[in-house]
Amino acid sequence: MGNFTKIDGVTVGEFFLDVTTPDALKLVTSAGPTLEIQDTSSNLIAIKASNVSSGILQYMSFNIGFGDIGTPKNSTTTLPQNAVVADLRVIVTTPFSGGSSPTVTVGTQDTATLFGNTGDFNLEAANTYTVPQFTPQPNATPRAVRATLGGTATAGAAKVIVGYIIQPNS
Repeated sequence: MGNFTKIDGVTVGEFFLDVTTPDALKLVTSAGPTLEIQDTSSNLIAIKASNVSSGILQYMSFNIGFGDIGTPKNSTTTLPQNAVVADLRVIVTTPFSGGSSPTVTVGTQDTATLFGNTGDFNLEAANTYTVPQFTPQPNATPRAVRATLGGTATAGAAKVIVGYIIQPNS
């Protein structure tokens, strides 16, 4: 058993091994509804489990950069059938520069702007852009999230983060 803390030293939860399920790690937080698990490169870890129940907020993330302009970039994790996107964030870590009017849309292969349109993000300013929503993934089969960059740039990087829940079949 141990504690995990914020940078300012405030304890926000604890972790422990579940003795009823060998090698299971449980994270319990009092930090509110958001708990992020990141790897050593600060990428959000997609939690996959065959028994994930509906209604649990799950995250996926992928990086985009100026080299992706003109070629849609897909997530490696897919949104399952009955998924509902509840959170979209684009974190511009390095402002896009050296070009003209860089833009991004976030959607799927079927609808490029399903979750976010060009007016939702300013790629020329380092910031976190959040697009609140409750948008169903309308396809009968899983779909990757797709970021499509437009304009021009010679520098720039961002991370796309998508939070979703799985609705039960109706």
